[in-house]
Amino acid sequence: MKRKCRYLLSRNAWAAAGAMCVLFTIKQSSFLSKMESQHDDLAQWVDEILTGVWQY
Repeated sequence: MKRKCRYLLSRNAWAAAGAMCVLFTIKQSSFLSKMESQHDDLAQWVDEILTGVWQY
């Protein structure tokens, strides 16, 4: 079980890191005002990932 948990944590970390890169790109672009909803959704999903794995 420990091995599986470590594997899942690693995958979630990569997903969160990738999402953070996308968030940064959106924030730095001229399209931020047109993508506020998507930006907010993505930020919420990153928060959910990190909150979910923090207990492990």
